[in-house]
Amino acid sequence: MKLVTSRSARICFALLAATPASSAIGACASETNDAEPQESGATVPGQPAADGGATDADAADADACASDDCDFFPSECTPDVFCPTSAFDLHDPAQGLSWLTASRVLAGRSPSDVWFAGSLGAYSHFDGTSWSTVDASTQTSARAFWLTPSGEVAVTDSGALLVRGSSFVTTSGKSPGGFATAALANKPANFGRKVTAGFAPAGSTTMWIATNITLRRLGAMPDGTIAVQSGIEATRCIQGCERTRSIHGSSEKTVFAVGELGAAVRIDDADSDAPTLTPLNSGTTMGLWGVFAASDTDVWAAGGGGTIRH
Repeated sequence: MKLVTSRSARICFALLAATPASSAIGACASETNDAEPQESGATVPGQPAADGGATDADAADADACASDDCDFFPSECTPDVFCPTSAFDLHDPAQGLSWLTASRVLAGRSPSDVWFAGSLGAYSHFDGTSWSTVDASTQTSARAFWLTPSGEVAVTDSGALLVRGSSFVTTSGKSPGGFATAALANKPANFGRKVTAGFAPAGSTTMWIATNITLRRLGAMPDGTIAVQSGIEATRCIQGCERTRSIHGSSEKTVFAVGELGAAVRIDDADSDAPTLTPLNSGTTMGLWGVFAASDTDVWAAGGGGTIRH
C-alpha cells in the first residue's frame, strides 16, 4: 500500500456509488486528533430570530457561488456531477435531522433508494428527489445498515437489530417509520460487547460486522430470522481486526477492513463457510477510519493526520 499525506487541517473521505449493488462509507481524518468524535445527546438550540431587513433575495445572494470553485458546484444537477443534497436543513435546525446527528452510514440500492443512518436513532431516506426523515422511535445509534432483498436492517452500537420489512421476525411492534426490533437467532457468548463497523452489498443476504474483539458475519435466513454465520474467530484476529473501524468490498467474495493503529486485513471467500483472513501491512500507525474497494486490487483507505493509503 502506498502512503499519501496531506498537511491540511482536516480531510474528509466519502464515497457513494448509487447503483443497484451500491454502498457508501465515510471517514474524516484530523491532523490534530486521531480519536473518534464523541456524540452528544444535547438538544439543538433554536436559531435567533432573523433581522427584520432580511429578505429571500438576501438569502439567495448568500448561497450564491462567488469564487474560483464555482465550476465544482454547478447550479444545475446533471448525471455527471455531484449534486447538493442533504437530510439536514442548513437554515432551520427544526427541520430534517438534528444538526448534532453524527453521520454513520450512507447506503443505496439505486439513485432513487438511498438510506442515511446516524446517531441517536436518526434515519432518513432519499427517493431520488428529496430526503424524508424516518421515525424509528429509538435513541440507539446505528453502526451498520444492511439493504437486504426484502427490507432494511440497522445494527446498533450494542449489536441490537432494527428491521424494516414484512419478512422479518420481530420482537416489537412497528414504529411510525416501519422499524421494529429483532433478535439474533444464535448470538454467541463471545460475540463482543460493541459493534464498530459493518458492510453488505445492496441486495446481499449476508453482512460483515466488526465488534470490539473480532469480525462477524450475519445472515438473513429464509424463516425471517437473522443469525450469526461463519466469520473470523477472535483467536484468528492476530493483527488488528479486533480494532476495525470500517469494512468494504467490491463484491461479497472479498472484503477489506481497516482500523486503529493502521490495522488492515483482507478477507477472501467472504461469502463461504470458511472465510480466510490475511493481515496487510499498511505502513502506518495512524488510525484508518474509512476504506473503499473499487475492486479486489484497487483499495483506498483514509485516516488520522491526513493519511491516505492505496
